[in-house]
Amino acid sequence: MHSIRPAKGKVLAKKTEAEAQTNSGFFLSDNESYQPDMAIVVTSSSDQYKVGETIIYKTYAVQDIKLNGEDHFIVSDDDVLGVLYENNL
Repeated sequence: MHSIRPAKGKVLAKKTEAEAQTNSGFFLSDNESYQPDMAIVVTSSSDQYKVGETIIYKTYAVQDIKLNGEDHFIVSDDDVLGVLYENNL
């Protein structure tokens, strides 16, 4: 089994399923309308993103790779638009 440590300023992530539940409990539906590109953080070169967090990233800013037979990608910190979290107001 192989692992990857992303280079400085990079995040290794795995695309979410069509319908998934984020760490914060949000359900993401398989809706025909617009859906942002979301992925689960596998590992990051910095403390900015934590393993298991759901990120939203720029569509064409990723480098696809296959790791242990599964599709993953690497994206720059600058191309991550945000992290989904639960708002407890």
